[in-house]
Amino acid sequence: MAEKGRQSLTRDGKKDTRLRVIFDNGTGNKMLMGSLQRALYKDDVGRRITEVMSGPLFVDYTAETNEASGKIHVLRSHSTLPFVVENRHLLHKIGIINAKVEQRIRIPQLDSTFPMAEVEIAATYQLYNINSQKLEILIHRIFESARVELEKDSIITRSFYNSQEASLKCSD
Repeated sequence: MAEKGRQSLTRDGKKDTRLRVIFDNGTGNKMLMGSLQRALYKDDVGRRITEVMSGPLFVDYTAETNEASGKIHVLRSHSTLPFVVENRHLLHKIGIINAKVEQRIRIPQLDSTFPMAEVEIAATYQLYNINSQKLEILIHRIFESARVELEKDSIITRSFYNSQEASLKCSD
């Protein structure tokens, strides 16, 4: 469940809440909590998280049993392409790497992933105990509607995301 909306009354006078649900295949839906509950009870293999507090998503410490499984990097381009210059604060390259991010971006001018320009690291997040390849696929699926292709010297770069567009899509 990505978001819990306001509570309202159904036709029979019962309270119900609108939810924004994102499924494991990356699709999303706005549905009533009652509809979700009925669907889960009908599904013999449906699973529910019943523990209210399963721990924070991001913490400042690492348990000894945790195994590092990659790092999310959010990069900002310093390209001189007019579109990038005008939207620099909105365009981000998001990916996951198992090495140091600095190593990944050491020669960005020669890499079509970045529009042939220097990049800065806007944020990084260490991952633990997770399949980083599946997470990266999910991240790209979630941000697909905000994807921007940039072209320089007939070379099209890979996935930059317009963060304003992504936040507008998520709030619909």
